Amino acid sequence: MAKRSRRVSKKSRPPVAVAPTPAVEAQQPAPAVQSNGRVKQVVVDFAQEYLYVYHDMRTVALIAVAMFVILFALGFAF
Repeated sequence: MAKRSRRVSKKSRPPVAVAPTPAVEAQQPAPAVQSNGRVKQVVVDFAQEYLYVYHDMRTVALIAVAMFVILFALGFAF
């Protein structure tokens, strides 16, 4: 005979009220305004800004290749 569970069934549990979370709007930085009233355009070097992403993705790819090689080798061994 199966052991009886002491867990309370979902039907007899009281409903739990969930408080809504306030929406947070993303704030964009104010554009740099020059003294003559024109907006200064800022040039961003994305290759330099996201260089760490490239290194992380390369590391993940190397680990994935190594795991597939190990999996393939173990498939022949066992």
